[in-house]
This record gives sequence, structure tokens and C-alpha cells, in this order.
Amino acid sequence: MVEILSVFLFMFLFIYILKIMRDKTNLVNPGFIFLIIWCAIFVLYSLSLYNMYTVPDSTLSILFLGVVSTVIGILFGEKYSIKRSRKIDKDISTKAYFACSALLAVILVATACNSISLLLSGVSLGSIRYMERGSVLNSGLIDILYNYYAVPMGYLLIHVNINSLFKEGKSKKIYIISTVFIAVTTILTEAGRFIIYFIAIDALVLYFAHNKKLFSSNPKVKKYVRLIVIACVVGFIYITTNRGSDVYKTLYTYLCGCVPYFDNKINHFNSNYDHTFVFASLNGFIRPVTVIFNKFIGLPVLSIVNAVEDILLDIEMNHQLIAPSVVYNGFASMFYTFYVDLGIIGVIFYSFIFGCFAGSAYKNMVNKRTEKSMIFYLIMIQAVSISMMRFYFASFNFALTVVYLQILYSKKSMDEY
Repeated sequence: MVEILSVFLFMFLFIYILKIMRDKTNLVNPGFIFLIIWCAIFVLYSLSLYNMYTVPDSTLSILFLGVVSTVIGILFGEKYSIKRSRKIDKDISTKAYFACSALLAVILVATACNSISLLLSGVSLGSIRYMERGSVLNSGLIDILYNYYAVPMGYLLIHVNINSLFKEGKSKKIYIISTVFIAVTTILTEAGRFIIYFIAIDALVLYFAHNKKLFSSNPKVKKYVRLIVIACVVGFIYITTNRGSDVYKTLYTYLCGCVPYFDNKINHFNSNYDHTFVFASLNGFIRPVTVIFNKFIGLPVLSIVNAVEDILLDIEMNHQLIAPSVVYNGFASMFYTFYVDLGIIGVIFYSFIFGCFAGSAYKNMVNKRTEKSMIFYLIMIQAVSISMMRFYFASFNFALTVVYLQILYSKKSMDEY
């Protein structure tokens, strides 16, 4: 079954390549990137390396329907994207950039200092990963500031920083320093690797999104991209080995481990929970609002919001075997959240809606090429790039990035680049 579905996905990929050649567009189309990722997932899963457990054909069919629905949605979004506004989005102001960066720096230094003291006492980076919510984020206030501000604002400023490397007439040093600082302090706090992945994705996508004239007029851009990608690869390998993991095994399970884990989680869900309609998929927006109303006004948190939190925490906290010697958690794919909301219908419908937004973001980026449209496009690419992990907007760490984007950018200036 998986071989047949893989063939169909490769057919979709081939059709997409023909479309790109016909329309003379570049390879940073979200549909193309999404298909590359999921073709790799299905093919790697079919290899059954490390004796990875197999799943029923029904589970593979759900994933396949989700992938196809997303691609159709992207195509639809590209064709019927939001029309170009007469007003052009203003770039982030220098004052706003430095104000947000200053507050971010204070929080990240506070969290990183705790980790540094642990490292100096002999605790390994791998151990810090599992102490994050305890010894590292040991203050309720710091925990709130880190999760609700530092993480999403850090992601947003990384997009701004990497994008600024490709803009002419701007000093690059401050943006490089900011990116390195955010990456290092975040890694020290969490001992995580995904911020490295996000930086590399941004650099590569923007490299292919810009035309060759930029690189001929500013050859340093190519150098920046090479250095960023090399640094990210080295950083990923170092953190992985420091945490006592095998690099190849980690990459393999990161990509296709979501297939058996998704099967495990939908079975667990069907036995223990009811569908949540749209609350799981939009948890990243809904949860912060309910927490604020609960803390400051005293309004009770809806039972369905608490149920969603239990379901999403179950993905992160309850480890499962996906192979005889592979313990896994966290990566249930974005389709699990859609399934939690509305079953198979949710997988089809919400995948299509997500695809529409991704396709529209790409089209607007191509047409407008303002800083805001570029940053939102990078956010949607980030969502596509972690589709094997979770739905982007189900996590407030990610969803608040969009909220901060809307706050920091406004439609006033007519200056484009």
C-alpha cells in the first residue's frame, strides 16, 4: 500500500515540477516543498529501517488524503489569492526592532544563564533538554515570558534578520549578530535543534526566492548563505551527538517516525477523547486568550480548551515505541490535530484550508515583495517544513509569531524593495 501511495505522490510532484517550468516560477513554492517532504516521508517509511513498526492501510490513506488535500489547497490559494492592496506594508521600524530585541535579550539571557550554570556544574546539554521546565525555567514569570514572548518573537526576528541579509542598502552585521545570539541562547535554554533547522530553511528559501541580479550586485549574499547552512549543519550534528543520539537514526525517525506515531495517537484518541471541531488546530490563538481572561478577569477556561491541552500534552509527554529500540514522542504530524478536530473530514477540509493560506502567502510574496509579505511567507514555509511534527497554529509558541507580525507591521509606507 505505501509503495502505491508513494507512486501517486511522486506523480503529483512531477506534475508540480511541470507547472513550475510552465509558469517559470522558482522552487520555493510551498506545494513543491511540501510534496518533497512527504514523498521523502513515505519512501523512508517504506524502507522499514530500524525495524520500524508498520501501520494499517487505513492510517496511510488518512495521511495520503491530508497530503493531497493540502496540495490542492495550495494550488487553489495561488490562483485565488488576496488581491494586491493599493497600500504597501511598512517595514518594521528601527525603534520597534530594537525595543523587541532588547526585551528578548533580557529574557534569553535569564534563561541561558541558568543553563550555563548547569553546564559548568557538569550537566550535559542532553540532560538540560529534559530539565527545561524544571531547573532551567524555574520561575513562573520567566516561564510565561519565555513561552509567550521570547520563543515566538525570537522566531519572528530570525525571519526579519535573515530576510534583511538579502536587502540592499542595509548593514548586515547587526542582523547576523542578532541571529547568532537568539540561536545560541535558545539552544542553551532548551538544548533543542529546531531553531537551527528554521534558520537554514529561511536562508535557503530566500536564496532561491531572489533573482540572480541580487547576487551579481552583492556577491557577499552567497557567502552568507553558505556560512549559515554550514553552521546549521555543524550545530545540528554537534547537539545530536552531545545528546547521545545517532545522527542518521535521528534524521530518519524525525522524518518518517510520524507515520507509526500518528497511528498510535489516533487509536489512543478514538478510545479516550471526543472531537474538538476547531479548538485543537487553533489552540495557539485560543489558549493565550483564555489564559489571559482566566488570570485577569476570572472567567473559567472552557472544558473543551482543557481537553485540547490534555490531548496535545499527551503527544509531548507520553513516549511510545515506534520500533523495538526507538522511543518516540512529539511528532504526530499536522494531520493529527486535524483528525482530533473533525476526524477524516477534518484531515481533508482543514488540510485544504491550510493549503489555501500557504498558496496565497506565496502568491502575495511574489506579487508584493514587501517585508511583511515576505515574513508571512517564511512563516507559512516554516509551517510546511514542520508538517511532519505538528500543525503550526496549534502551538502558541508558533501562532503568536503571526500575532506579533500583525502588531509590528502596518500599511502606511509606500516604499517597496
